[in-house]
Amino acid sequence: MKFNVRLSTRCAVLLACNNLIIILGIGIGLYFYMARDFDQSTDAMLLQNAHSVAEILSSSEHEQIVAEGTEESQLYRHYRRKIMALQEKNALEFIYTVALRDGKYSYALDSGTGDGHSPIGMQYKELDAAEKSAFGGKAAVSELDKDQYGTHKSGF
Repeated sequence: MKFNVRLSTRCAVLLACNNLIIILGIGIGLYFYMARDFDQSTDAMLLQNAHSVAEILSSSEHEQIVAEGTEESQLYRHYRRKIMALQEKNALEFIYTVALRDGKYSYALDSGTGDGHSPIGMQYKELDAAEKSAFGGKAAVSELDKDQYGTHKSGF
C-alpha cells in the first residue's frame, strides 16, 4: 500500500513544526532572561538589606555588643528587635552579624529563633569570597550556600 500525502498537507505539517520550534525558542529565551533578571533583583534586594543593617547598627555599637558578650544586655536586645523588624518587613529568613575576635569569626547579633538562632560568640564557618569582601569593606552577595540551616543566598 502506497502512502500518498498531498503537498498542502506536507506544507501544513512543516508550518506547524516551524511554529512550534519558534515558540519553543522564544519560551526558552524568555525563561533565561527572566531567571537572570530575578537573580539581579534578588542580589540588589540583599545588598539593600545589608546596607539597612549597617545603617541601623554602627560599628562602635557592634563592637560594644561583642565586648559585652551576652544576649541579656539592653544593647543586644535593642538591636535584635530592630533587625527582627527589618527581617519581618522584608521577608528574610535570617539577619545576623559576624565579628572577628582573637583571630576567629563568631556570631554577634542574630535574629534567628529556636534551632535557627546562633548565640553570641558561637564560632562562624570559614568565610567565603563574598564574606571576605565584606570584611574588606566592599558589599557583596554570596553564591547559593547550603548548610545545616538550609540553602541560602546572602548579602554582606
